[in-house]
Amino acid sequence: MKDQAIIKSIASLAKELNIEVDCEGGETLAQRHYFSKPITWIEIKKQLLPLLLVCTQEFLDS
Repeated sequence: MKDQAIIKSIASLAKELNIEVDCEGGETLAQRHYFSKPITWIEIKKQLLPLLLVCTQEFLDS
């Protein structure tokens, strides 16, 4: 209940001050890691490079 009161207060204050507010949903740790745990850019490249090579080869073969 306190979280809702804080959010409502912030939204009300922003409205009174004519400030545009953009809100994002709060998520749980489980929701954040639904698709993947956080990984580094190097890990992303290691995972995507083979896929990119396969797709490129298939495109060239067609």
